[in-house]
Amino acid sequence: MTPFSDIRDYVGVPRVTSLRLSPDGTRLVSVVQALNPDGKSYGTSLWEIPLDGREPYRLTRSVKGETGAEFTAGGDLLFCSRRPDPTVKETEEGVSALWLLPRAGGEARQVASRPGGVTGFATAGGNVVFGSDVLPGDETTEAERRKTRKDNGVSAILHEDLLVRHWDHDLGPGEVRLFAGALGQDRLTGIRDLTPQPAQSLALASWDLTPDGTTVVTSWTVPLPGGELGSHLAAIDVADGTRRVLAEQDGHDLEGPVVSPDGRLVACVRAVRGSTEVPAENVLWIADLATGEGHVAGRFEGEHLWPV
Repeated sequence: MTPFSDIRDYVGVPRVTSLRLSPDGTRLVSVVQALNPDGKSYGTSLWEIPLDGREPYRLTRSVKGETGAEFTAGGDLLFCSRRPDPTVKETEEGVSALWLLPRAGGEARQVASRPGGVTGFATAGGNVVFGSDVLPGDETTEAERRKTRKDNGVSAILHEDLLVRHWDHDLGPGEVRLFAGALGQDRLTGIRDLTPQPAQSLALASWDLTPDGTTVVTSWTVPLPGGELGSHLAAIDVADGTRRVLAEQDGHDLEGPVVSPDGRLVACVRAVRGSTEVPAENVLWIADLATGEGHVAGRFEGEHLWPV
């Protein structure tokens, strides 16, 4: 039995895709996906979920939608959106940028943008680290080169490195890089490139910041013999971009790092590189941020995590 007599009622139910609690524990915000007015596509928006039992209410409305909500240390709300910037005469259509919704209320404002868009971010200690797709070559002409490529209908990609495709889409012609900046009065200040010329090492990466905002921990893809690929954990200094290998293990990939609230440990998924002789296995791996030494804390069986 089902409470839905029509499949359209079922697919029209709004769905919560993420939850974020403010640093002081007083606010809970969710990204909610729901059907657009056309009834054929989905859009996303930010909703506040009161902790006193009152009805949730919507915080943002835009045609392009919003994703990736994160609270700053001061309680403002950062998110990504493809909405146009009303303060700029011409903007690149369809490019995701970083926006801030003030804690005190009022309109959201754009705080950072790149010609290749913003592909995820993390914030801590007054710093923000975000990813962006960057075309090789002169950075000052990137916006113009992207526009020329689009206007001429060019979709060809010249691959000169491994990792050319992920699931149903090609990677490139740009490369994902990490940028860092400080929260200012209006926009991010002092934005700098932390990972110049990473090739495709960050194409599939996820990252997290230490609570003080001084170090970003990320997965880092590397080429292996025989045309294979592997990934280890890298720690990058937010101030100067110095990168060190935090943890790596032969025959395993380390992915999805999350830094502990006290900044001492990093949790990630350690995956065995399976083969016809070696079965694949995923475990929860806990590593010391200072030494890289770690241990298995749990094993994944299907969707369940079992402690060890």
